[in-house]
Amino acid sequence: ALYIADRKAREAVEMRAQLEKKLAQREKEKKEQRLVELAQKAREERAGIRAAADRPEEERERDKLRHERHKERERDRRISKAAPDKRSKLQ
Repeated sequence: ALYIADRKAREAVEMRAQLEKKLAQREKEKKEQRLVELAQKAREERAGIRAAADRPEEERERDKLRHERHKERERDRRISKAAPDKRSKLQ
């Protein structure tokens, strides 16, 4: 009787472990799918698939300002690297 009870207990533990393993696998698959979706969305936005009309006005304006500031910093960086006699002409 003790042997049968021990075997049943081991089977129950094994079943519980398999169930937990399945649940963990499902959760892992859900997380992986979410990450895939986020990566695809990021790729689409980076590639510019999302039309300019879809973007909010604030976002377009912010991107425009960001681009202008980047150009200005690049210009300043190039001027600072220029030879001293050319700097006065550039500024």
